[in-house]
Amino acid sequence: MPNATAQLVRAPGVRAADGAGRVVLYLHGGAFVMCGPNSHSRIVNALSGFAESPVLIVDYRLIPKHSLGMALDDCHDAYQWLRARGYRPEQIVLAGDSAGGYLALALAQRLQCDDEKPAAIVAISPLLQLAKGPKQDHPNIGTDAMFPARAFDALAAWVRAAAAKNMVDGRPEDLYEPLDHIESSLPPTLYSRFRLRSAAARRAAGRRQAGGGRRLCRGTGLARSGSSFPTRHTAGARSDPFVASDRAVHSRRHR
Repeated sequence: MPNATAQLVRAPGVRAADGAGRVVLYLHGGAFVMCGPNSHSRIVNALSGFAESPVLIVDYRLIPKHSLGMALDDCHDAYQWLRARGYRPEQIVLAGDSAGGYLALALAQRLQCDDEKPAAIVAISPLLQLAKGPKQDHPNIGTDAMFPARAFDALAAWVRAAAAKNMVDGRPEDLYEPLDHIESSLPPTLYSRFRLRSAAARRAAGRRQAGGGRRLCRGTGLARSGSSFPTRHTAGARSDPFVASDRAVHSRRHR
């Protein structure tokens, strides 16, 4: 990968990333400004074990020093690295939490231009919309323990400033809204939604209108990205989004 690194994670007993079987490409959350493979080591290890697959987690470039377009380029490079190792698109699941959900969906849409269709998308408490208004206007904005309304003002400003510094064909980078580009040809998709769930709900509705398969999961009493902390009992964990990659790949395989 020319501009970023990635970490390949295998739970005990999981086969090597040799191009056989399936693999998960994981894009971490952190509001595009923080986190990486170390902060998400527990979830990717749990995901590898539940899915019985290797997981490649991308340490993509972060704002404000870099733009979202640059981060997406890094994710695309990681996908191409897996393809070079012999994995076919139908063997690769794109997964991410929070900001990583945005990158997973945006990456799937970019891959459509290459006539590539991964096995599935798994978005855990995804931040799918850069526009701040729908989140700030949502009835649940006052109950979110992590992000008050003003946090989205700061995030929007940072995203715009980072995009303005990255010149593409002589112009500042455009802000990309994945929810404006929903098509039925996207891979099967599973979402978990959180208290600021407007983007996930809108994404599921758009997918339904486009005629595509989608599943929206709602947990009770969980914090945002609650599935990023895999410490619950096995019985509860079986309903979590990080087992969805296994189900999604099996579903795709037997169609």
